[in-house]
Amino acid sequence: MLRYLSGTKHFGNTFCGDAEDDLSTMIIRYTDSDWAEDLDTRQSTSGYVLKICSAAISLSSKLQATPALSSTEAEYMAVTRA
Repeated sequence: MLRYLSGTKHFGNTFCGDAEDDLSTMIIRYTDSDWAEDLDTRQSTSGYVLKICSAAISLSSKLQATPALSSTEAEYMAVTRA
């Protein structure tokens, strides 16, 4: 195992393959939220996915800390958290 690892230490992970675009165009973040879906607390749920070259590297879905007064405010809170 050690011989294999020492012989392949110059290899690395490749997400984009031979893509010629710069990395800033390959990083995509999606965010979304609902508005007051939790009927007990009237809090919204927000979530996000961060992708680099079609590979999801971070994702989360969570209740927001405070109730939002509108769907727009819930979306702003989701974007801020992401």
